[in-house]
Formats: sequence, structure tokens, C-alpha cells
Amino acid sequence: MSITIKKVNWEIITYSGKHHAILFIDTVFQGYRKGYIGDFFEINFNPKYYRQFDGARWWKKEEVDTYLKLLNKKEERNPGFLLRKSNGYKKFNEEFLKWASSIKPVYSKLSNEDLGSIFNEFIYRLCKINALVYTPIFLDRFLTDQITEIIIKKEKSFDKQQQYLEAIFSLDYGLEVHFERESLIKLAEEYEKNKHDISAIRRAIKTHINKFKHLSLVAFYQKPMNEGSIVNELESILSKGIRQEKKYLTNLKNRSAEINEIFKKLDCDKFEILKIKTLRAWAFIANNDDHYVMGAIRKLWPLWGEIAKRLKISFNQLIEATSSEIEHWIEEGFISRKMKDELSDRVIKSAIIMDPEIRILAGRALNSYYRKEVSVTNLDRKSIIKGISATKGKSRGRVKILRDIRDISKIKKGDILVAVYTYPAIVSAIRAANAVVTDQGGLLSHAAIVSREFNKPCIVGTKIATQVLHDGDLVEVDADRGMVRILEKS
Repeated sequence: MSITIKKVNWEIITYSGKHHAILFIDTVFQGYRKGYIGDFFEINFNPKYYRQFDGARWWKKEEVDTYLKLLNKKEERNPGFLLRKSNGYKKFNEEFLKWASSIKPVYSKLSNEDLGSIFNEFIYRLCKINALVYTPIFLDRFLTDQITEIIIKKEKSFDKQQQYLEAIFSLDYGLEVHFERESLIKLAEEYEKNKHDISAIRRAIKTHINKFKHLSLVAFYQKPMNEGSIVNELESILSKGIRQEKKYLTNLKNRSAEINEIFKKLDCDKFEILKIKTLRAWAFIANNDDHYVMGAIRKLWPLWGEIAKRLKISFNQLIEATSSEIEHWIEEGFISRKMKDELSDRVIKSAIIMDPEIRILAGRALNSYYRKEVSVTNLDRKSIIKGISATKGKSRGRVKILRDIRDISKIKKGDILVAVYTYPAIVSAIRAANAVVTDQGGLLSHAAIVSREFNKPCIVGTKIATQVLHDGDLVEVDADRGMVRILEKS
């Protein structure tokens, strides 16, 4: 099958290695097309290019640059604007969960028209949220470095810089995952008290699961939350020590007071305080999205089952359809055999692309797109990656890609740490690595500052390091020339 490839300069916005359900990603597209970003931030901009492909979410590079400039300019001209907007986004989330919680019909008794009405309202509300879901990532791209620059100008001690930055870039207490952790700690105490007898806490485990099972959802996909997974969590807590777990939560509860004390110590002015509060507010909301969005999806769980049942498809097939496809099928009350086969292909693997028309690729069409897209980008053929030299020096080692904080443990002495960007929580990984390479950042980025302190060769702003390199690749980091040379592919 022939696929027309437009030469789009794509840039990864977020990478998880796994795809979200097409139904979930479709609401991002619809939110962009309805102009929700421009309306919300009062700017003349809405992206026309977006895709979910190869385990990542992508924007067009030129649109990324435009959006960052517009957000930065908006805040510079109207300090506090982005902080105030965080409250609006939070309200969208709260109203979404409140609405979903209020829907309690017997779905089997509803007409197709009524079923479609609830579905359409769900999509409308989720579109408004998902159009803005990447906002914290974009704000992080310029606010993090601006805040880091503020701290290093005001505090000369490296240790105190890291202490302040770690506090500033951490989250306040109050996320749903914090409440779940408190519940798990109580369960762990009972589990230990009853000498690891599961039967003694089985009812309490069931109560915990019923209260927090929405946190096991990832965009319609269900991760296991059952008695076995909870017991594993309890064993983990006990191995770390209950006192240590409680101390962590106590520190979070005192975080706001600690931040205010940092403001005083550094004599931050109101504009510097606004930058810090803005980043923290959006980060908090982003990390609580799962409570609201997944909570709403979980509240409407019988709806998805009833729609799938009437259309005679599986739940997994249903969530790999777009909202307009499902809306049409509900009206018709029928899906063709050919379309059911297409949905089965999407369940296995797919890509969804807006460039600017929207299309879904699966099966042979997806394979063809993948081959041609690799040919367009030439990423797999690159042997040299170029960036900005932040700390001079040379080093050889095996690549370890750090996608998030859970990857810290895989960074061993002598490895080359490669990441989109770095942050205070992963300083221990930087200390262990031979060299640091990042996609993003400049000479005042966190990676640059910490690498200088540890005297590690560091190259920042490569744009593509995490896309080109893979765990186990043997590379030479020549930070004197700002180059990473691939010596051997894993």
C-alpha cells in the first residue's frame, strides 16, 4: 500500500514507549481543531500537526517553537497570567469528574440516542482537557531553566543550589497518589502486625482497591490492581521501612513552608516568585490528572461496556476507534466486518496522525509509513550527534536512556546518561555516569550546571539523542567539540 509522506520536521513532546488508546488521543486532535489552546491562552495559535507514533507523542518542530515563544511572551507582558490559567485548567478537571460521577443510569435501558448523548458529552469535556494536557511539559522547557538561573545567581554554594532546586521542583502534598500511599502505609502496618497474614487484611485491601482503582488506568488501559499487586506494594514498603515512607510524606506536607523560606533566604522578588509558583502549580495539576480524568473514565466504565456490547465488538476494539467513528456506529447500530478487522489491526499496533488531515494507520499501511518515515528522518543512519558543549572532556561508555525517575537504578558507573533533560531528583544518576547527553537545554540548564560541578563531559541541546541512541550503544562523547559518535550499535 502506498503512503504519501509529507516532510514534516517532527519533534517528540513526550515519550512513554507505549501508545494511549486511539479514542483518548483523538480527543487531543479534536481539542486542537476546535481551537481550545488559542481560546484558553488568548493567543493566535492552535497546532495543526500532531501524531502518536513509535511510542511517543510528536508536534511539528516549528509549531513547538512558536508555542513556546507565545507562552513566554504572554507571561512576560502579563506576569502571573499562566499561574491564573492553571486554576482554569484545574476547574476543567474537577467539573469533568463531578459530571461523570453524576451519571448513574441503567445503561442497558437507554436508547442508542441517549447512549450517544452521554458519550458525546464525555468527548466534549475531555477534548477541552486534553488540548491542554501537555502545557506543563511546554512550560517546563523554558521556566525550569529560568528558575535554575535565578537560583545559581542568588546562591553560590552548589550543595544549597541543589537543595533549593530539589525542593522547588518537587510537588506539594495533596495528590491522589499521596492519599493512596497513606492508605498503603496503614495496610502495611496491619499486615506486619498480623505477621503477614493476608486473610486478616483482605477486606481492607478490597476497600483500598475500590477507592483507588481509577489510578490503575492509563488512558482506558487497565494495569493490574488486585490483591497480589497490593501485597507486593506492602512488601516493598516494609522493605524500605514504614518510618521512611512516613517521613517522605511528612516532608511533602511541609514543602510549602520550605518553599516560602527559600523565597526569604534568596530575597526573591515578586516576579521570580511568580515563575516558581507557576511551574509548581501546573506540575501539581498535571500529576493529579489521573485522579480526575481516569476517575471520570472509571465512573463511566459501564458505558464503554454497553456500547461495545451493542456494536458487537470487544472493549479493546472500541477504544481503538475515534470519537466520530463511535458516534456514527451508535447512530447506525452497526459495524461492518471490514471495519471490525481494521479495529483488530489497530489493537495490535497503530499510528494516528494529523498533518493536518487526520488518519489512522495499522497493519501494512503502518509498516509502510514506518519505513518511509525512518527514511525521511534518517535517524537510524546517523553516526554522529551534535549539540552544545556544556562541560568539556571526552568519555566512552554504553548508553543508558533515562526516560523518568524509575530509570535511575539502571545507570551504573561508567555509563553514558542520555535524557531529554535532567532535574534534581536524578543527580545520583549523573554522579554515577561517565558523561551526560540531553535533547534539550542550554548552558544554564540543570544538566549543564550539575555536570560542571561533577566535572563530567556534558553535551546539551542535541534535539535527537534519545531518538537516535538506544540502551547498550557504545558511544564516544567528545564534549570538546560538542559531538557524540556512535561506535557500536546495541
